[in-house]
This record gives sequence, C-alpha cells and structure tokens, in this order.
Amino acid sequence: MNKILPRAVALAALLALFAPHVPAAQKIYWGDSVPAGWNGKWPAKYLTVPEKTNYTRTASSTDVLDFIDALRWSSDKVYVINMFTTTLRRTCPAVVLANPRVCFTVAELGRLLPADTAMEFSNEFASVVVFGQARLVESEAEKRRALQALLDKYFPDLRPGADYRPMTEAELNATAVYAIEIEAWSGKQKVAPQ
Repeated sequence: MNKILPRAVALAALLALFAPHVPAAQKIYWGDSVPAGWNGKWPAKYLTVPEKTNYTRTASSTDVLDFIDALRWSSDKVYVINMFTTTLRRTCPAVVLANPRVCFTVAELGRLLPADTAMEFSNEFASVVVFGQARLVESEAEKRRALQALLDKYFPDLRPGADYRPMTEAELNATAVYAIEIEAWSGKQKVAPQ
C-alpha cells in the first residue's frame, strides 16, 4: 500500500510532463470573479429550448445538436468531438472548451477492513487530485508520446514493432488526447496497521 501514493504522484507528474505551460488566451470566470455589470442574459442563439420556453418544453436530440452547433460556430474556443454513433446513426457529441478548469482524480483501493460494528467497516485507499487547465493535444508527436507512455505503463514488457503493430496515423487522428496543466494537487491515503 505504501507504493500506491508514489505511483499516483508519478501519474500526476506524467500528466504534467505532457502538459507544457501554455498561457490562457482568455480568462474563464468562476463564481464571484464574474465582471461587474454582467446581467446574466445571453443572446437567444445561446439559450437552450427549455430556457427559451421558460422550461415548458424539453429539448429533443436535434435541439441539442443545434445548440452545440451555435456554440461551435461562435468561437474558436469550442471544440466538438463525436463520442460515438448509435445504431440509429445518431451522434453523441462531447463539447470541449479551450483551457477549461478541470479536476482529475487518481485513486486506488487497498484492503477491505472489517470491523466489530457495521459503522466502522472501511477500506484502505490512496488518491491524488490535480487541479488545472485542460487542453486538447493537437500535435501528432505529443499525442504519440502520451499514448505510448500509457501503453508502456500497462504493458511494460511489450514493444511496438516487435510485439504489436505501432500506432497508425489514422488511429492517432481517431483518438482525442487531453493534457492538464497542473496548478495544484493534493493527495491522501489510509493505511491500516498490519
């Protein structure tokens, strides 16, 4: 169990390695940092169907896609990827904003700890939480390095070209890779005496 926290910290460091510092092009406002004078009113094209109808209608899948389209064409900070396509040929988009604040957690479960009373049952664990800015990795070389690092971590005895076919350009283009510029992190663990 004592090796878990260093591994989690190593994963967080790996994320930081693949997320070089890129200054934010636009400030993202959170909570009380919203500028004075903002009235909270968005132009009609940025409202969802429920918002436009005072919540008397729900949005259809087509309404949601139209809303996402309005966002996509209004800013170069919005990136839309297709998560999957259903058997009915409907797409499920994911909307990614440039440099959004994110929180990423790595956790590992240890031993289950029985007790004399139900309320005292527990488990060992270790976890790391990182906070920062996420960005979509667009460089083919950076994507390849990040994906190969994952393969090397989980399959350390296998080598591309010898044990399996290396990644193709088409596979890289079909895979979204995100990097996190870590601004802060925190870790904790619970280890019971032996």
